[in-house]
Amino acid sequence: MSAPRLIESLPDLVRQDLISAEQADRIRAQYDRPQQQGDRLLLLFSILGGTLIGLGLILLVAHNWEDLSRPVRIGFSFHPLAIGQGLVLFTLLRRAHDRGWREGSSLFLLFAVGACIALISQIFHIPGGMDSFLFAWSLLIVVLLCVPGSNA
Repeated sequence: MSAPRLIESLPDLVRQDLISAEQADRIRAQYDRPQQQGDRLLLLFSILGGTLIGLGLILLVAHNWEDLSRPVRIGFSFHPLAIGQGLVLFTLLRRAHDRGWREGSSLFLLFAVGACIALISQIFHIPGGMDSFLFAWSLLIVVLLCVPGSNA
């Protein structure tokens, strides 16, 4: 039984004399505790993992970039973006309560969007500087602030 359902059912359990009021208070106190250190550590490693996976994929493709044809390069440019969107969708549908999944998948998608913009710009020789790249990246990831509920 999940903690919210358990806390909601405590008055019924006391009314039925299955547990005492003192036991109900102790159970409520147990589940009303603030976030534990282990949860924060899991969150930190989820953020770090999403960051490292995203950057590692970029590094892997960049190593052999010049040997690939243009259609393959375009496919590799959009592939991490599709994976990131799939991860965020999976997180929203199946793991919405898990903060680590939200943060990790959102960061992966964040870096996938940036990588896709940079790679497509490089493939088609689109002119521009760092300011135009960051502006386009910011516009495309503004949805990540709201949809998955990520703090990162």
